[in-house]
Amino acid sequence: MRIGEMASHMMMMARNQENYTEKLYKANQQMATGKRVNSAADDPSMIGRIERTKAQLNESKWTQGALEDGINRNAMIEATLESARANGDELSSIAMRYQAEDADKPQMETQAKDLLNAMADTFTEASYNQTNPFDQDTSLFRISKNENDPSTYDIRKNDGAVLEGKTISDILDPEFIQENLTNEIAGSKSRVGTSTTILESKANYEKTKEEILTKSLSNMQDADLTEASTQATIAKQMIQINQNMMSSWHEQAGSVLDIRV
Repeated sequence: MRIGEMASHMMMMARNQENYTEKLYKANQQMATGKRVNSAADDPSMIGRIERTKAQLNESKWTQGALEDGINRNAMIEATLESARANGDELSSIAMRYQAEDADKPQMETQAKDLLNAMADTFTEASYNQTNPFDQDTSLFRISKNENDPSTYDIRKNDGAVLEGKTISDILDPEFIQENLTNEIAGSKSRVGTSTTILESKANYEKTKEEILTKSLSNMQDADLTEASTQATIAKQMIQINQNMMSSWHEQAGSVLDIRV
C-alpha cells in the first residue's frame, strides 16, 4: 500500500477516534446529569423548545399562585360574611321578640347593640394581605358604625347603596332584617362562592397544564439511561477497536518506511 493511502487511512481513523470519544463523553454526561440535552451543542433546536416550555411552566406556576391567593381571599371574605350571618340570625330572633307588647325593649336593644357592634367590628377588622377586602369591594355587604353618630349604623347593600344612620329600633324590625341583612348577606356569600368556584376551576386547569408541561419537559430533557449506557459501551468498544487498528497501521507504516530506507 502506498504511503499516501496509509496516511489517508490514518487520518480517517483519527477522525473516527474523535467521533467515538465525543459520543462517549456525551453518553457519560447524560448518565451523570440524567439530562439528554446538556448544552446548545447537543441539540440547538431542542434547547429553544426546552426554554419555551420552561417559560410556560413558570407562567403556569405563577398563575396558580395568583389563583390560590384569590381563593384564600374569598375564603376570608366568606368567613366574615358567615360570622355576620350568625349574628344576623340572633338579631332576627331578638327582633321577633321585640315586637311583643311585654318585651323588655331596653334589654333587647342592649343585646342588639352588642351584636351590631360585633358585626361592625368584624367588617372593620377584616384583613387579607394587610388590606381590607370590604374597603376595596363596595359591592359586598357591610355594616359599620356611622361616623357622625356611632350609636347608629350604616348598612351597605350589594348594589353599593348605603342605608345611613339606622338606629337600633330601626333595625329591630323582622322585615328590615330579612330584606337588608339576611338577604344581602346571602347575596354577597353567593357571589363570592361563585367567584371561588370559577377560581378553583381555573386553578385545576392550570394544575393539569403544569403536569402536562412538566411531563413534556421531562421527555425533552431526561436521558434514556439504558440507551446512554448502551451508547457508552459501544463507544468504548469502538475506541478500543480503532486504537488497535491505528496501532496496526502505525506498525505497517513503520515497516514500509524501513523498507524504503
